[in-house]
Parts: sequence; structure tokens; C-alpha cells
Amino acid sequence: MQQQRQDHQQGMKRRQGRWPAAAYKLNRWPASVRIFESLSFSQPRQNHISAALVWAGLPATSRGLKALGLRAGLIRRLLPQAAANRHGNSYHNPAHTLAVIRAAGLLAEAAGLSKRGKAILVLAALVHDLDHMGRYQRAGLAEQEFYSFKKTAHLMTRYAVHPDIQYQLLVMVLATCPQADEDLFHQAGEAGDMVDCLVDADLFQSLFTKPAQVDRLTKNLKLEMGVTQDWRAMRDGFIASRQRVGLHSAAGRFLHSQLPDKYTYYSASGGQG
Repeated sequence: MQQQRQDHQQGMKRRQGRWPAAAYKLNRWPASVRIFESLSFSQPRQNHISAALVWAGLPATSRGLKALGLRAGLIRRLLPQAAANRHGNSYHNPAHTLAVIRAAGLLAEAAGLSKRGKAILVLAALVHDLDHMGRYQRAGLAEQEFYSFKKTAHLMTRYAVHPDIQYQLLVMVLATCPQADEDLFHQAGEAGDMVDCLVDADLFQSLFTKPAQVDRLTKNLKLEMGVTQDWRAMRDGFIASRQRVGLHSAAGRFLHSQLPDKYTYYSASGGQG
């Protein structure tokens, strides 16, 4: 028994010496990529999303949330909205929100974010597409993303969330707009890492998972948008555009490098995998 304990302690020391240790210790990457390929959460309930928030790093207690400038009441009010699919979307629905929350947790660990930075990132993942209207979008840069933030802003004010946190959330949510200008949302330090991680989390399922999963998501997006374009052309165009842009975060590039060769359509080294 003593030898087993020593072996375990030595193993922990070895893991803690690897960057980033937490990504292995908490989330068992890259094996945990399988949770993003599960088809069982087509309509996740509030308890599924709540559990994912805690898994991703949001404090589970009122005291823990308050210490980071957040409130349990705010999360409780947001959960029913995040679990609802009022517009019948086939892509921007609660399953997408669940996937982005999980991806945010992985990326936050890999990026080595502080507890506060991780919590704000996970909250941004929760609200980034809140009540998404599907194919109905008015013209204007990040109109849908700004609408999602507005749905949250009055609650954050009601629960005394500091304006600095609200501003950080606004910047992060707007940055997920597909047409967003990177320079417009550039920030230094951890704040910039949080923006980059959310952008990568928003597209995580389409860049880190097997081709069959990406194909299914593309078909769902085509259905939601109501376009006549062939879904294969949509998929190929998306992958080609992402190859040009690349992953935004160093954490995303690290996690992608751990995947098996030819695992996804996307290749961080350039060209389709």
C-alpha cells in the first residue's frame, strides 16, 4: 500500500510538470473529445447545463460565485433561457450551448486562466447565443451577438455584477460573430486569452471532432438557415475559411496538437486533415 501511494505521488508530480497539467488532471484530454461527439443531448435540460457549468469551472456555491463577482441568482435565472429552444433552431440550440460551455472549460484549463477569468469565460459561453433567432437576423455587425448580451445585461445589473465584468462579457460575446474584426476585439493579457478561448470554444465541435460529427452539424446549420446551397459546399467553405484564419488561442492550438493524426477535417498545420 505504501508503495502504491508513493507511485501515485510520483505520477502526480510528473503530470504537474507538464503544461498544462490541469487539462490532463481534470478533463482527461484528448479522450474527453468524445463528449463533444455524443448525440444524446439533442435537447439538454437545465440540470445538464448546470452540471456542465460546474465541470467547466464555474463555482458550484453561492459563496464561490460571490467571491468572483458573480451571483447564484443570476445563474439560476439564466439556466431556463439557456435550456429553451424558443425558435426551434437545429444548430444554435441548447445542445450547442452545452458544447461551448464544455469547450470553454477545456480551453480555460489549457490556457491557465485564473479562477475569475475561467468563471467569466464559462459565463460568456452560457450566454453567447442566448435566445438565438436562427436564420432571422437583421443586417448589422454582430447584431445577434449584441442581442444575446442585452438579454443578460439587465439581469447582471440587477444582481450587482460589476460593470468591468459586464464589459468583458460584451467584448467576448461580440467577438464570436463570424464577421468580427480581430483587431477590434484585441486585448492584452488574460482578457485577450479569454476572448480567444471563447471564439475557439464556439467552433470547437466543428474543428476538433470527427468528420461525421462535422457533417451532421453542417446539415443542421443548413436546415436552420434555410439555404439551398449543398451542405458539402457549406462544410468545405467553412473549413477552408478556418484554415486561413487558424485557431485564435494558444490553448486551442495546444489541445488540437494532442489529437490523433487525421482525426478532423481541420488541420492546424494547414490544409484539410
